Amino acid sequence: MGNIPSSFLTKTKNIERSAVVWNAVAACLTSFQTMLLLMLLTHFGTPEHSGYFVMAFTAANLFMNIGKFGMRQYQVTDAGDRFSFREYVVSRVFSVGLMTAALVLFLLWALLFNGYTAEKAAVVALITFYRGVEAAEDVLHGRLQQRGRLDIAAKILAIRNAVFMAGFAALYLLTKNLILTCAVNAAVTLLLCVVLNRPFFKMEQKGSSPSFQAEQKGSSPLFRLLGECLPLCLTMVTYMYLGNAPKYIVDGLVSDAVQTRFNIVIMPAFVGSLLCSFIFNPALKRIGELWNSRDIAALRQTTRKLALVPIAVDAALLLGGWFLGIPVLSAVYGVELADYRLTLMIFLLASGTVAMLNLFVSLLTAMRKQKHLLFAYAAASLLLLLTGRAVFSAKGLNPLCWFYLAVLLAVLGWCIGVYWVTVRNAAPDEA
Repeated sequence: MGNIPSSFLTKTKNIERSAVVWNAVAACLTSFQTMLLLMLLTHFGTPEHSGYFVMAFTAANLFMNIGKFGMRQYQVTDAGDRFSFREYVVSRVFSVGLMTAALVLFLLWALLFNGYTAEKAAVVALITFYRGVEAAEDVLHGRLQQRGRLDIAAKILAIRNAVFMAGFAALYLLTKNLILTCAVNAAVTLLLCVVLNRPFFKMEQKGSSPSFQAEQKGSSPLFRLLGECLPLCLTMVTYMYLGNAPKYIVDGLVSDAVQTRFNIVIMPAFVGSLLCSFIFNPALKRIGELWNSRDIAALRQTTRKLALVPIAVDAALLLGGWFLGIPVLSAVYGVELADYRLTLMIFLLASGTVAMLNLFVSLLTAMRKQKHLLFAYAAASLLLLLTGRAVFSAKGLNPLCWFYLAVLLAVLGWCIGVYWVTVRNAAPDEA
C-alpha cells in the first residue's frame, strides 16, 4: 500500500493480530448497538420511540445492503485486480444513489399505505443516512482489506460506532427528542467518516489506474462490475430481508408496544448471527486465495473450521436462552416477556441458520456462484412476502416463526448443495 503515515490507525506491531482484535471490537459494537440503545429507549423513552427505533434500524440495514451492492466479498476476493479501485468507487456512487431512491419510495409507501407517522418516517430516514455512511466508506474498507490492512478499516468502523452510541445515549437522555438525537449523530458520523477515511482514500486514488478491462475497445468496466455484482446485491438485500422478515411481516399489524416486545425477544438471536458474520470477515481474503489457486483440500478444511463457529455460538445461545433468556431480557428491558419463551428458542435456532448462511454466501461468492445464491434467496423472500402475513393472521406468532425457520433451513440446504457440487467438480479426483 505504499508509505502510509504513522498514526493510531496504521501503527501496529502485528497486522494480522491487530486485524483480528479490531475486527472483533467492531463486530461487538455493531452487533450490540441496536440492543443497547433499545435498552436505553425502553427505560427512558416511550414505547413509540422504541418501536420507531427498532424498525428504523431494520429498514436501514436493508437499504444499506442496496448501497453496498454486495460488492465487499467480490472486491476482497478480486485477487487478480480485474477491476480497479476507481471503478469500484464509481460503482459505489451509483449504488448509494440507488439506495437513496429506494428509501424515498419506501417512505412514500409507508406514509401512504402502512400507517407511518411523519416522526417514524423521519427516524427511518436519519438512521438510514447513518448506515448509508457505512455503505459509502465500505468500498475503501474493502480495498484496505484486499491490500492486507483490514485492521485500519476495523479501527475506523469501531471508532465511528462507539462515538455514535455514546452520542446517541447522551443526547437522548438530555433531550428525549428522538429525531434531534438521530439527526445530530448522523451528522457527526458523516464528519468522522470524512476525517478518518480521507488520507487513505486520497492515497488509493493516487495509486489507482484503469483496469485491463477499461482498455478494451468498446468495453464498459463500470457496467461489467455492476452486472457481476447485481446478483450479489439482490442476494444480500434478500438475505437481509430474510434475516428480519418477521419484523417486516408484523410491522403495521401490531402496535408499536407489541412490536417492541417482539423485537426484544428476537434481537439476541440476530446479534449472534451478526457477530458470526464479522468473525467470518477476516477469512474472506483467504477463501478467495484458496479458491483461485484451486487448493480444494485446504478450502474444505477452512470451511469445516468456519462452520464450527455458528454451531458453537448457537449452542451457547440455546443453552443460555433456555435457562436465562426470558428472565434476563425481562429484567434488562423492564418489560414482561414470560409468554415469549418458545418464540425466543425458535429464533435462536434461526440465528444459527442465518449465521451458517452467511458463511456460504462468502464461499459461493468466492466461487463466483452468486446467481445460485440469488435464486434461493429470492424464492424464499417471495414466499415469505406473499404468505407471511396470512400465516400470522390465521395461526399467530409462533406458527409464523416455525414457518420462517423452515424456509431458512431450505435455503441453507440449497446453498450447501451448490457448494458441494462446485467443490466436487473442481477436484473430481478428491471427491
